[in-house]
Amino acid sequence: MSEPCNSESTSEDYHRDMIEKLNAIRYILERSNDKLQKAVSGLQSNMNTLEKSTSTTRRTDPVRNRHTVSRGKCVELSARMKYLQNTEECLWKSEESWNSVYNREQREWILDDMESTFGDRYSYRDYNNAVRRSFENNRLKYREKQNKDLLVKNTKRRRVHSSRWTTMKRRERVLATEDEREIWKDVRAELMSDEEDVGDEVLLHSPTWRTPVLNELIKTLDQRLMQSGANRKLIKKRTRSDIPSSRTCPPGYPASHVLY
Repeated sequence: MSEPCNSESTSEDYHRDMIEKLNAIRYILERSNDKLQKAVSGLQSNMNTLEKSTSTTRRTDPVRNRHTVSRGKCVELSARMKYLQNTEECLWKSEESWNSVYNREQREWILDDMESTFGDRYSYRDYNNAVRRSFENNRLKYREKQNKDLLVKNTKRRRVHSSRWTTMKRRERVLATEDEREIWKDVRAELMSDEEDVGDEVLLHSPTWRTPVLNELIKTLDQRLMQSGANRKLIKKRTRSDIPSSRTCPPGYPASHVLY
């Protein structure tokens, strides 16, 4: 009769030991979780402090800044970027990404150079846009050297955009009334017709989604250009085709300009 008692006692001791071990493991896990939460909280605090420090150092939007420009198109900043690119043997590694170690180090010292040169005349956003534009231009040139088809495609696109932009600016110069200027203020180059060189002529393919109001204004402006001796020859070479443009309607324009 003693053997069953010993078996039961041994089983109880085993279960008691297992419970104690499990409790010990739970205690260790709970302490580890507390330490992990404290570490995460400390890391978040350090990140917030760093962000505040960076914001103060870079002066993202100084109150006295009266020369803020968008998309890094400032002449002074672009000229400075060209100067740095001409003086540096390797300003960018175009085969690498914007966030590669080398390019990240380069843009940091370029931003420091910009701020030391111009101070608070421009915002940090303007500086960063100028630097990013320089990198993207260099990267695009690198990609075009690697891919001839891309070079041909981009060259054609630049030529078309330049032609539309020139047409838009030529028409803009003969605006006569406030109503015309009010309509034209939202006009961009992509609203101009497609142009196709055919011998000595330029065929115009008008977008089908342009409103009658805008079409009528464009017709009026072209008639004024025809009366100007400086533009008469250019306008005569341009013939409107019966075939419309194949481009789709661009977003973001008022209902007075495009038909959605």
